[in-house]
Amino acid sequence: MAFDFTTLITDRTAADAAAVKTMSEKIRNGTATTEEVAAYVSASMKGAYNAVDLNRVTEACEYLAARFRQYGYPVTVRRPKIRQVITTPSRLPEGFIELTYIESTGTQYIDTEFKPNQDTRVVADCQFDSTPSSDAAVFGVRNANVGQFWAYYRPPANAFSFRYANSSTNNLAAATPTVRNILDANKNVFVAGANSVTATSSSFSASYPIYLFAVNNAGTVQYSASVKIYSCQVYDNGVLARSFIPCINADGEVGLYDLVTEAFFGNSGTGAFVGGPLMALPDGYTQVDYIQSSGMQYIDTGFKHNQNTRIVMDAQVVTQPSTHAWLIGGRTSAASGAKSLFLLSGTSWRSDYNAASARATVSGVGITDRLSIDFNKNALKVNAFTQTWTATTFQSNASLSLLADNENGTISGYISAKIFSCQIYDNDNLVRDYVPCINSDGTAGLLDMVEGVFYLNAGTGTFAVGEVVDIPEGGGGSTTIERDYWEIGDIPTTEAMDIYLQNVRSLRAAYDVGASIPAVPAEMEGLTVTEANNIEVILVSLDYMIAQMLLSRLYAGEIYGGEF
Repeated sequence: MAFDFTTLITDRTAADAAAVKTMSEKIRNGTATTEEVAAYVSASMKGAYNAVDLNRVTEACEYLAARFRQYGYPVTVRRPKIRQVITTPSRLPEGFIELTYIESTGTQYIDTEFKPNQDTRVVADCQFDSTPSSDAAVFGVRNANVGQFWAYYRPPANAFSFRYANSSTNNLAAATPTVRNILDANKNVFVAGANSVTATSSSFSASYPIYLFAVNNAGTVQYSASVKIYSCQVYDNGVLARSFIPCINADGEVGLYDLVTEAFFGNSGTGAFVGGPLMALPDGYTQVDYIQSSGMQYIDTGFKHNQNTRIVMDAQVVTQPSTHAWLIGGRTSAASGAKSLFLLSGTSWRSDYNAASARATVSGVGITDRLSIDFNKNALKVNAFTQTWTATTFQSNASLSLLADNENGTISGYISAKIFSCQIYDNDNLVRDYVPCINSDGTAGLLDMVEGVFYLNAGTGTFAVGEVVDIPEGGGGSTTIERDYWEIGDIPTTEAMDIYLQNVRSLRAAYDVGASIPAVPAEMEGLTVTEANNIEVILVSLDYMIAQMLLSRLYAGEIYGGEF
């Protein structure tokens, strides 16, 4: 793509530089307007020499070097590495270590010290190792049939049950207990897996607090469960009241740390909780909130899906596409072996299950909405939308792709979107548990916590990333990211500036310009207005000279004998 040389600045003045100095003083003392700050960090203030200028000149150098090479001049330029150190505090106090989960053996439970009412919401990420043989509660409280708010698995019904307010009626939501489920009891609406139920709305206020891993029946422990809890949040009429993190405290006790009250909740029962693996990523990896594709990057999961595949994803489209674009895509052909969620012509969400003839329109979901996706075998849930197909048997020859479609090995339909998390199950067995992160080289991708494999971008360019996620362990830490472009706030190093000026020198030396254009400044320190102009005057002049050189060339067939 051609570079627009009209964007180069060759007419800076001392007045421009003075204006920038005045503006920087206003920004420091807080008197600058929003418009003035925006102008300060853009190319509109000619007296500045910031990241915008450095990036602009670098792009012009790369374009000119490519033109010179095209016509036989062996000139190269390079980009300096800009290093950014990101410090990450811990979300737990010193002495606490975060765990993947805590697990009760059936005699341990947590007293949340929170008494629910009709506006309470509890969200629990949980999983049973085996199907309970008797009623087993993940959380709850009851006082006979008054002030009930509890969720438990009922073997006779092969479903999770929810009891709310003063009703003794069971509201059932089918979900496999040995699969990791999000149980979401939001006031009188209960969601388990892909199913939801609604209880009769009623006002109440419980006299006792909610227990986790059991039901608090008027102060007596009931329906104890052997279950893992990965996280749990409690809301009071939409306000977060508890945010529990599995952890080990400084005394080696396994329990839950609440980020809201900043308190440790230990076992109120007998015995001790079992602690899951540490949450810390392997050395050299730093977790980020998300990875983001610009529309040219994607992830090849290496997993070939079938009728028993489940995909759970937290994602969000950044830019609405104008053509077909896949968030999840894998199919043997356009007519078979499909498991996909995509934007049809960029305007509406669609999903394929095995055959294109079974394509479903996903309604009620905005293009750029943040999406909670659970594509479990033949059932799809996207936010509040649900779809179930007739189950069929199939095996795809193509592996699943994220952020693009893989049709029998051909990649297309890229999408600009963020991935916050993603898990893939093979017949209820977790085979991929992706965490967005940066490796020690500063490269962004997805780290699979199941196999410890780092999945890099399989397309072109690089992923952008969200903010660094707090390190779960107590010590905090830092990571260094390398970029080849400048951002506002970067502090140029001597090495980077030497490379920057050498690029201009290499270009100037590639063509015999003599004294017709200015010399390259010796260094960037103490750069004057004239020297700043000269850097870009050199580039504008070289572009003009290339154009003139092409006009003066003689081509075969233009000159004939006797013309001279």
